[in-house]
Amino acid sequence: MFLENIARRRSFSRWNNLRHAPRSAAAPRKTRENRASRRQRGVEESLAALAEAAHTGSDPMPPIWNAVGTYAIVGAISGRLKTVFDEYGEI
Repeated sequence: MFLENIARRRSFSRWNNLRHAPRSAAAPRKTRENRASRRQRGVEESLAALAEAAHTGSDPMPPIWNAVGTYAIVGAISGRLKTVFDEYGEI
């Protein structure tokens, strides 16, 4: 019991440290630079392939990896999947 409590406290403190980690001041600048340097047409093509894979029921992971490789943001990828599968809601 004693060791379990120590382990529980230790894992919580690690999670808490990650949750409140200071963010880099350069992060917004890097995001803008990445968006400016990516090929927008490639991003749109990869997102269209992802939507097509979701519509047909084939494996969505290869198109997701392709979209990530073209620097598509997570919001764009999940937004494309939401257009096909909609959002989960309790009945």
